[in-house]
Amino acid sequence: MPQTMVVKDLISAFLMGGFIIAGVKFLAMEVNPSVAAVFGAIPIGMISSNFITDNKVEHYVQSYVGVIFMLLIAAIVYYVLLKKYEVNRYIAFGVSLTLWAILSFGRLHFVGKL
Repeated sequence: MPQTMVVKDLISAFLMGGFIIAGVKFLAMEVNPSVAAVFGAIPIGMISSNFITDNKVEHYVQSYVGVIFMLLIAAIVYYVLLKKYEVNRYIAFGVSLTLWAILSFGRLHFVGKL
């Protein structure tokens, strides 16, 4: 793939990610947090698959499915920490993100692929 094509793909991916994050913030502040959650749940992994080369997209999508399960577990823990235990939101976020990383990379290490 020519270098200019790689740069264009990276810039497109960067702009798309920034648009989604900014959109979530705007919707949460100006519209409704429920609408922001729907927008924030845009399947970035599926969209990103358009930037993966044809011969690697199947493996990417297979791995993506595994990561989604790890994310679901971390999101449930995040919610429980906030709602049931009333943990500070930043601590709950850090714990949940750390849990996601441990689960995801642990699975990568022990299973050999996500």
